Amino acid sequence: MSQVTEYINLFFTVVFVIEAIIKIIGLRFHYFRRAWNVFDFVVVVLSVVGRWTIPHTFILQLYYKA
Repeated sequence: MSQVTEYINLFFTVVFVIEAIIKIIGLRFHYFRRAWNVFDFVVVVLSVVGRWTIPHTFILQLYYKA
């Protein structure tokens, strides 16, 4: 089941990255004038950074220690 959630997470990360790229190309710098767009952009960046920089075992260790 864990592998299924990883693929789902990857799928949605890719979808939202593509959405952000299309909106940035279409709206140019006007994209960053709306608070929701800035929020979406921050979430996308954090998703990408978290996906490839934080090892999953580290997250599991934090979860099970709590």
